[in-house]
Amino acid sequence: MSPISRPRGTEDLLPDRLAAMTRVAEVGMRVAGAFGYREIATPIFEATELFVRGVGDTSDVVRREMYTFPDRSGRSLTLRPENTAPVLRQFHQFGVEAVGDSEPELDAEVIAVAWDWLGELGLGGISLQLNSIGDAQCRPAFRQALLDHFAPHLEKLPDLDRERLRRNPLRILDSKDPDTEALMATVPRIQDFLCDDCREALERVEQALGAYHIPYQLNSRLVRGLDYYLRTTFEVWHEDLQGAQNALFGGGRYDGLSELLGYPAAPGVGFAAGMERVVMLAPPGPAPAPPQVVVCSAQDTVVPLAIDFAQRLRRDGLAVICDVGRRSLKGKMRAAERSGAGAVGLLGENEAKAQQVTLRRLSTGEQVAVRLEEASAQVREWAQAADRGLG
Repeated sequence: MSPISRPRGTEDLLPDRLAAMTRVAEVGMRVAGAFGYREIATPIFEATELFVRGVGDTSDVVRREMYTFPDRSGRSLTLRPENTAPVLRQFHQFGVEAVGDSEPELDAEVIAVAWDWLGELGLGGISLQLNSIGDAQCRPAFRQALLDHFAPHLEKLPDLDRERLRRNPLRILDSKDPDTEALMATVPRIQDFLCDDCREALERVEQALGAYHIPYQLNSRLVRGLDYYLRTTFEVWHEDLQGAQNALFGGGRYDGLSELLGYPAAPGVGFAAGMERVVMLAPPGPAPAPPQVVVCSAQDTVVPLAIDFAQRLRRDGLAVICDVGRRSLKGKMRAAERSGAGAVGLLGENEAKAQQVTLRRLSTGEQVAVRLEEASAQVREWAQAADRGLG
């Protein structure tokens, strides 16, 4: 019988990788908390219409990155491919969404959360790309300018970019196709079409970013891949990411999304980052602390006492591995040394009769017999001595 393979695009997070993911998330939540944000969680799957209507059916998310299936009643459901509007690949996200405020300074604040998060993680080599894609008042003129620019060259464009022009012309600015790139040198700039309100909003975002001391580059081709953005869009790029995948993550303002989904108006701005990519690029954090004690039983008859003793140490605040299997004591000691623990507590029939434990300090080989209730204090004394460089 062949083994069961994991579904394509999924992965098991083993201890080292999960520890790195947890660190990235914890630093992000600490930084966001300093700005007054609180944690929320959205369902792992939603009605497919939420993403089709909210994200836009011309986006890569809808076209290529959704895992969709019918429920028992025939309703189409989709695993969450991104967080803002609630996959074929599995990924985890950290992000910030600020809903209910349309002030441009909030756009800069969301960017500052992202910037500080990466700084706390020690991730260098990053740059902030900033743009405004206008709104319903000024964007139509820019869309028409794009259509006019590419109209004489349609036969040179790949099928995907011709479809983008037909359905959402701004998306062609995101094209990485070489034939399309050749036509970008003289492409119109969105900044030349912004209405007074959008131009003022962009200026306020830039001014606030200056107050946060965050460097940025205006990028007139930055449109993002989701249809619900307007005005501010941004991406964080990393020097080690090249080509079509140069963005570490991005976000922007989405004031019309709530109405698009059939809800009351609720302006918003946010970002979402795939944690796998951040973990890949961020320097490693401190290694997880090893267990402080490994409790080993020498005979089957003392297994209950060993388990009870391990629980006593845990209630005293120590991290404990309880090794009560039937392998040899020598094998248990080798495993204890590999674990990185500071001490081993050995329990045999003699210790059980005396209500004692034999503690062995792994760094020096020192060994003492102490009463069970005194073991925690002895382990902590050894740990404090090690911190002072005394062995």
